[in-house]
Amino acid sequence: MPKSQKPKRNRLDPTTKALFELTECALNQHFADPDNLVAYVAKVLPLTTTDHTGRVSIAVLDTWPFELDGSLTLLALADAQHFTLQSNHPEFHFEVVANYELAAAAMRTAAVAALEGNKQDIRHAARTWVHDQIEGDPFPPDVVPDVPGIPDIPGVPGGADDPPAPTKADAKVIGGLARDLAANMARTGGFAIPPALEPWFESNPQTLWPVLDGLVAACQVRVRDDGVILPTTGCC
Repeated sequence: MPKSQKPKRNRLDPTTKALFELTECALNQHFADPDNLVAYVAKVLPLTTTDHTGRVSIAVLDTWPFELDGSLTLLALADAQHFTLQSNHPEFHFEVVANYELAAAAMRTAAVAALEGNKQDIRHAARTWVHDQIEGDPFPPDVVPDVPGIPDIPGVPGGADDPPAPTKADAKVIGGLARDLAANMARTGGFAIPPALEPWFESNPQTLWPVLDGLVAACQVRVRDDGVILPTTGCC
């Protein structure tokens, strides 16, 4: 009998892989800043839709230098939690569209929407930028430095009783709550966590680390903060 053949997996070509890593790094860098998270939840998320509108941008979120003569621009799309990263460079151009789940701080899907120029140059530029961002951060994500003489603090990420990581179910609840709070703030300017969810928050503290501070701060945005989203400053 002939041996059964295993189905072939679709592997990303090196250029696509490098661009996906670049896009995820840019999104992580942007939303690692609490001010940027607050700005998106309070100002941009209420304007988004779930109707799959395509590559319709509604806000410029961030811009970074890229190579000697270029830049990277991160834009919010009309679809909720969808973004596009575009290059502006005299030698090449690319655009990547991605779905980034805020509650989980993770890129879920991505696609290269445009690609022009020498692929080797694009790969080199993308990898160099990602390397520079990581090397420039003394404490990479999810790494808490050990400080001699200071014991683990209960309830703090990396502490003695560090809560479990958020699950997909947690992310779904938090994502829905974020959208509801943002919509309610846009309508009334008020903020209130539904009483029915309070016991859930108390029994699921791991859900608070990525989003609760941003949600609370978003509720306190005043008129003087209206300009916080266009443009926001980049950060590592």
